[in-house]
Amino acid sequence: MNKFLVISLLFIGQWVPQFATAQIEFHSDRIKTMSVEELQQIVTRNMRKLEDDDEGVKLVVKQSLELVLAQPDQSRVSSDIFSQLRNLSRGEKNFLDALEEIIDEGLTSLKKTGKNKDLLREQNTYLYILNNMLAELKGSKDVEEYKRLILKIRDAEIDISDSLISYRLLNSMAQAENPSTYANTIFEKKKPWWKFW
Repeated sequence: MNKFLVISLLFIGQWVPQFATAQIEFHSDRIKTMSVEELQQIVTRNMRKLEDDDEGVKLVVKQSLELVLAQPDQSRVSSDIFSQLRNLSRGEKNFLDALEEIIDEGLTSLKKTGKNKDLLREQNTYLYILNNMLAELKGSKDVEEYKRLILKIRDAEIDISDSLISYRLLNSMAQAENPSTYANTIFEKKKPWWKFW
């Protein structure tokens, strides 16, 4: 195993107690100011937690995935770490469960309404997380477990609020991409027969 990866995928471990009570420690607004090397160091230190029990493994994988996927600009290195996390998850179930928990939390957050800055920052981060997750999963779309996750995002029919659209524009000068719309480009939802008439 690549030594840099093992050293590059161990530091979030020291934040595990914080994560137990907070949904997202690193928002996209903060992550975009961090270098790839900094992100790798954080994820790497977290992977030391894989020495713990299975429940601990899933938590570590989930936290690491959130950090990697929340990056506004996904790089090749990020994709490599995503694949490495899958391989180091001590079984596909841990990885799939972590992905699904992130999806559920993201969908719950995006259903909330309000103009509170903390909420908009959280929702903005989940937009990056879900869209980047889809970008990683579409290469495995024919695998039933990953297809189910893609369809879950698609069928959620996410509605992005005007406040969130404005927040994204003000903070990154970028359009807010809808994860459900993106998922629909991977698996297009067929219209009911009566809508063809």
